[in-house]
Amino acid sequence: MPQTDQPLNQDIIRDFRENNGHIRGTSPLSKPFKGVPLLLLHTRGAHSGLERVNPVAYLADENRLFVFASDGGGPKHPAWFCNVLAHPEEVSVELGTETFAVRTKILEGEERETFFQKMSALFPVFLEYQQKAYPRLIPVVELIRQTGELL
Repeated sequence: MPQTDQPLNQDIIRDFRENNGHIRGTSPLSKPFKGVPLLLLHTRGAHSGLERVNPVAYLADENRLFVFASDGGGPKHPAWFCNVLAHPEEVSVELGTETFAVRTKILEGEERETFFQKMSALFPVFLEYQQKAYPRLIPVVELIRQTGELL
């Protein structure tokens, strides 16, 4: 069973799964995330080798999915991003009621900027995160669904 050791994440994951992939704010720690588009990102721990699961805000743009390694504007990349870099072949997503394998692509340059700006237009807090994280550039990761790979 995938693990998370953060109570906040545990509440959000429970809320997500109890409500078919939507955050309803049914637990105290998940209330601030009510209505935010979240997916559950499954990775293999870069150091531990354990399967991990993290709720992550995402941007859907046509048939493409993007996640943002903001860590709330922290000075370091979040652990899930390090996991993606270490084990890119072992990433899957829970979105709504589906779980599927994905390939990952770290966006760079103009493409990264385009999708970061789109997310920031919807959720301006991402601009604040980038200011707080400076000089760290918040990575943008495209999650490319593996066709026929329902888990």
